[in-house]
Amino acid sequence: MTSKYFSKTATALGLIFFSFVSTVYGQAIPRTITVSGRGSASAPPDTATINTGVSTVAATAQEALTANNQQFQQVLRVISEQGIEDRDVQTSSFNVNPQFERGPNFEIIRITGYEVSNQVRIIVRDLDQLGQVLDALIAAGSNRVSSVGFSIENNKELLKTARTSAVADATRTAGVLAGAAGVQVGKLIAITDQSGSSLPRASIAAFGVGGNGGVPIATGQLEVSSSVTLQFELINA
Repeated sequence: MTSKYFSKTATALGLIFFSFVSTVYGQAIPRTITVSGRGSASAPPDTATINTGVSTVAATAQEALTANNQQFQQVLRVISEQGIEDRDVQTSSFNVNPQFERGPNFEIIRITGYEVSNQVRIIVRDLDQLGQVLDALIAAGSNRVSSVGFSIENNKELLKTARTSAVADATRTAGVLAGAAGVQVGKLIAITDQSGSSLPRASIAAFGVGGNGGVPIATGQLEVSSSVTLQFELINA
C-alpha cells in the first residue's frame, strides 16, 4: 500500500515539475542587441594656463632666495599689470636645491651653491593677450616657462553634442546589424554613458621670445569625445 502511494506521489510530482519546466522554457526568450557608439565635437579653446617662474643660483641658499624673491616680485607685478586677477594666479611649486661638483664617477665632491625655484600657475582668459603676457613675463625676469596649455572653461554644450552624436552612431549600427539579420530594432532597453573629456588636437608647436607682436601662439582646437553603449529589443521584421 505504501509503495503504491509513494509511486503515485512521485509520478504526480514529476508531472508538476515537467509542467513547470515546460512553462519556463516554453516562454519566448527576449531577443536583444547591444551596440556601442562614439561621437565627438571640437571648438577653439577660450582659456590658457601658463606654468612659469624664476630660478636663481647663488653661493648660499639665503643669497639665492633673496635674488629669487626680488626677481619674482617683478614677475608678479607684471602679471598684475597685464590685468590677470589674483584668483587666476597660484603658486605651483617652490624648491631649494644644493648644486654639486661631481667627480669622474659622478660622486659628490662638494656643494658649489644653491638653486631656488619659484613656480606659479597663471590662467589667461583672453587668448588674444597670451603672446603679450608671455613676452612681458620673460622681460620681467621669468626664466622658466615649463608649459602652456589650453582648455574650454565650460564644455557642457560641447559634451552634449558629442553624446548626441555617439547615441546616433550606436543607433545606426543597431539598425544595420538588425537589418542584416532580417529583424528590426525595437524599444531601447538600457543605455550606458562614458563621460567625455577635452583632448588637444593641436597645441603650441613652438614659441620664441621677443617681437612687437608678442610670442607667436597656435591655439588649435580642443576635442570632446563620448562613448555610449545601447541595448535594444529585437522584433520580427
